[in-house]
Amino acid sequence: MHEPVLIPLSPGTHRVRVSARGRGHHYDQSVTEASEHYLIQAWPQPRPEPRETHQDDNMETAR
Repeated sequence: MHEPVLIPLSPGTHRVRVSARGRGHHYDQSVTEASEHYLIQAWPQPRPEPRETHQDDNMETAR
């Protein structure tokens, strides 16, 4: 397991990207080792118009 790298962000508005992989490998099962991996990225950016995008991985989710 990798330790997260945390870098303090400056005050203000930021853009955030969250990526996931491996979510469907052991769907609805108990496992002893994680198979999901996440990457969270954030960077400063002036306030844009609100927008939400996503790609469905064919897993049922509540919204």
